[in-house]
Amino acid sequence: MKPDIHSLEQYLLAYGTILGQQAQAALNPLHDPAHDANHPIIKTLLRKPYPAQAVVITAIAKALHRQKSLFFVGEMGVGKTYGGQAAIHCHANGRPYRSLVWAPGQLLNKWRRELLETIPGCYVKVIEHCSDLLLLREYGPPTCPEWYIIGRDTAKLGPGWEPAIVERLVQYDTQMAGEAGPEHLRK
Repeated sequence: MKPDIHSLEQYLLAYGTILGQQAQAALNPLHDPAHDANHPIIKTLLRKPYPAQAVVITAIAKALHRQKSLFFVGEMGVGKTYGGQAAIHCHANGRPYRSLVWAPGQLLNKWRRELLETIPGCYVKVIEHCSDLLLLREYGPPTCPEWYIIGRDTAKLGPGWEPAIVERLVQYDTQMAGEAGPEHLRK
């Protein structure tokens, strides 16, 4: 007998278990919190994540071993900044590393503060000018977790930015437009 379903809640109550089993069979998650432990580096963080954050951090670190990049999307307040910092630290797995962050200008100091409060023994520098990034080539290999934060407007403008303007003289033909011409050209 087919159940009488009039809402999403009723549908999920009737078929949720079957849907969950089918999703589990179809998907092969990188990190299954029911069977896999969270990344051990999480225990060394100065600020401890909530259980759900620890799962996401571990999954991101695992994904970064498989691929070069990913999108970490969530609503405001879920801990994207913290999760991103922790995931990069876990991905390094205790080795020194260098990380570059592009962030909105109003969040630069927030990123700096949160990094110092989260990653043990890290070095954090806010990049004021794009040319400061060139110095990174001379630093040699990192000896600790290094974080360089640059405002996206600073990065966008670059070191040699100049406005693109063209000045030219325009002649107005009074014969074509009538003897009076536009008001702003009669002055």
